[in-house]
Amino acid sequence: MPERPLFIRNVEGSRVYYDVLSSKRSFYYTVDMLDLLATGCDCDNHVKGHKHCNHMTDAESAEAAFQQTQHNLSELPVSDEVKRHEAPLNGTRAFSLLR
Repeated sequence: MPERPLFIRNVEGSRVYYDVLSSKRSFYYTVDMLDLLATGCDCDNHVKGHKHCNHMTDAESAEAAFQQTQHNLSELPVSDEVKRHEAPLNGTRAFSLLR
């Protein structure tokens, strides 16, 4: 049987939520996120006790790692070839077939 991922990041419009694998590894709990803060989980510990559960802590760690990865990717230098393809063909002049 293949190993199940511990976290699955989901995005629906502006909503971000994680499916976090239960400790028994049999099903996933859904954890809602607001930026880097987990706002809710559908496990009994959070639903009945309104406590910050382990699933919420795990989802916050996963989202922090995801955001850091996205930040690092945005800092990568752009190659000269990409710059060349994105450069305007005529500089600032309008396109014209006639000289």
